[in-house]
Amino acid sequence: TQWFDERKAKWKNVKYSLKNYMQYIERIDHKFLKEYFLTGQAGELNISDYEPLLNDYVGSNFFTYHLLVNFWLNPDQSEDRWNSVWYSMTKNYPLKRCVGSYQKNRERFFESANQGGVYNEYGAYGGLEERMVKYFVLSDHYTEEKILIENKEVRMIPWTDADTTFIYIFGGCSNYFQKKIEKGLKSNPYDPYQYLLPLMIDCFKYLNKNNFDDEYAINSLKNNMRNLLYGLCFQDKYYFQHVEYGKKVYDILESGVAPKFILDIWRNVKNEKTIFGN
Repeated sequence: TQWFDERKAKWKNVKYSLKNYMQYIERIDHKFLKEYFLTGQAGELNISDYEPLLNDYVGSNFFTYHLLVNFWLNPDQSEDRWNSVWYSMTKNYPLKRCVGSYQKNRERFFESANQGGVYNEYGAYGGLEERMVKYFVLSDHYTEEKILIENKEVRMIPWTDADTTFIYIFGGCSNYFQKKIEKGLKSNPYDPYQYLLPLMIDCFKYLNKNNFDDEYAINSLKNNMRNLLYGLCFQDKYYFQHVEYGKKVYDILESGVAPKFILDIWRNVKNEKTIFGN
């Protein structure tokens, strides 16, 4: 059928992504992933299927990353099915035999979506990153609250405090541009940090200025800002998504909503005679 032919043609991008970003998934498992991508079967990865599937594929770590696999590769990308997968992780645990963990899926998601140097227009997860990140960062507001996932308490925000959360999201924008500036590397067009700006803004009221007072922290913020300005001056070198993210970060800094110590650094960087190096 036409649908199957189109799906099969897309597999080359999935295979590229698996090879370059998902090294933690064994090559031997790619054939099962291909079957799942083309049909939605490999015994559908519903929660009740995990144990018999694990018994069938002894030694395979394919199903360790069931959350990523379910979201990314199933042909049915409906909201209802995604919600069903999420429900299975939050309501039906624990299983007699545990497969992976939410924390590990969360770590792997950010790791694979932020590596540099081998990305193409497909990105890591084919543009599904914006939908997926909402299942790994569970609030647009900074909180230290925890919820039960797999019958374990898990932080709603994956980073340990507001300072760290801000650094990851703010630095994510800079990282897009820095990879290209310094190493000529491509970044993921759908890097998930670009979808977390509301959370970054919410972190402002919790930031501890004392944690940004040392020379290393100040220089890191300065470099992030320089990379941002560079990227916005040479927009044709970057993916459209990165430029749009850069513009949003620029507007946030210009709006004055950030803490004074960050705005002071921002003004100093903008006033530098040379910010672009070579």
